[in-house]
Amino acid sequence: MTEDGVFRKLPTILDGPYVTMVSSDDPTSADIVWETDESCYGEIITGSATYSQDGDTKKHVVRMTGLSPDTDYEYTVRCEASDGRDTFSNTYTMRTAPAKGQGTVRFAFASDSRPSSAPLGDWNRMGVNAHIFSEVVSGAYENDADFFIFGGDLITGMTTKTEDYILQFKGWKQIVAPFWRSRPVYTGMGNHEGLWNLDASFTALDKWPYETDSGEAVFAAEFYNPSDGPVPSDPRRPTYKENVYSFQYGSTMVISLNNTYWVGGATLGGSPWGYMMADQLEWLENTMARADSDPTVETVFAFMHSPVFPSMRHAGGAMFQGGDNNMRAYTKNAETGELEPEAMGIIEVRNRLWKALAGSSKVAAVFTGDEHAYHRTLITSSTPVGIYPDDDTDGDGVLDKFSPNPEFTYPVWHITCGGGGAPYVANLESEAVPWEPVRVTSNYGYLLIQAEGDKASLEFIGNSVGEVMDQVDDLMEVKK
Repeated sequence: MTEDGVFRKLPTILDGPYVTMVSSDDPTSADIVWETDESCYGEIITGSATYSQDGDTKKHVVRMTGLSPDTDYEYTVRCEASDGRDTFSNTYTMRTAPAKGQGTVRFAFASDSRPSSAPLGDWNRMGVNAHIFSEVVSGAYENDADFFIFGGDLITGMTTKTEDYILQFKGWKQIVAPFWRSRPVYTGMGNHEGLWNLDASFTALDKWPYETDSGEAVFAAEFYNPSDGPVPSDPRRPTYKENVYSFQYGSTMVISLNNTYWVGGATLGGSPWGYMMADQLEWLENTMARADSDPTVETVFAFMHSPVFPSMRHAGGAMFQGGDNNMRAYTKNAETGELEPEAMGIIEVRNRLWKALAGSSKVAAVFTGDEHAYHRTLITSSTPVGIYPDDDTDGDGVLDKFSPNPEFTYPVWHITCGGGGAPYVANLESEAVPWEPVRVTSNYGYLLIQAEGDKASLEFIGNSVGEVMDQVDDLMEVKK
């Protein structure tokens, strides 16, 4: 109430505040982001300094600078409207990243928090399985994870309505907020992060114009990830901004990849599920070369949504497609109306991807989701995976046998953890693929990784009671 006795509404924080851009790439800074219901001035108040933004806005991004690495800071958000009405958030504590090559990192990974289709209260709230996902988030917080990476299928998605798409993301962020207000969350895209146009036959393609309306563009506007990814080599395709990226924390590099990019139908062009364009692969190869030449990077983890080596419900799909190298992306020629195929088929894409990762002695593991379970498979130069064209003996584009790939220089763990709340998958389809997982369970849960120097341990923590259901003392041991 003001002095004249009139009640006046204060600016309201609708979303956030969230801590982001916390990394060893610049351990002296961090961003705080939030959204308000009206345009207003925003600032961050800490014990020793105040950081402000220019002008009034609804979406606030304020960078704190001049911080000390590996140090706790309390912060409060203040919002002030042009007529002097102001409001404050609670006070939260965040921690800056250590300097490059220093310290121990502990982080969590999960994927697939979308619900089943049944309307079962918190088992399906705003496109999220809030019941399970909140337990996953709480577990990661209680186990002192420094940050959380999430491998896609955050929401039900697959919608033609941008407002619906954004609202589901708001619901997801509400659930992860207790973690995110003090520790960063980094997200990747899955196939359910689809925002579509449909043609008369209900064939889906990414919503256009791509620059503003595609699933990738709206995803970038709703989340706060690094922006060091590639620029699409063809301007007719969507952005990689904030869905393909990398960052370093201590001596660990994390790489986000997108193998559910520009998913589209055969009549309109687009990518099949699991495919990667050559521009993203080239960016990965350059990123790995940078990591290999950097002495402060000792372990590397990559994550993407769809399994590179599926073993359950997507044994015939993902980045395998039953060995069918005919699967590839197509771009529609606007003048002729014809679909122009990409040069590489999906087996070639998969092998180029894994060669880039397995060619480094620093890559500890690749995390994926999409299959709603947990499985762990060691991929080596002796694993039968299939090579094109060598294993296509009849020339029809489909592999007839599955040879090991000698270009997979170092063993790398492929770990699928799609236990964030999506419907159970209990069937193991190992007979449909030539590789064999060493550990499989259909429980909900998340990964907890701890890396220090050139060692990295893993725990799969499942069920609501936080049971350790699988563990590896050192993921890097297989390289020695």
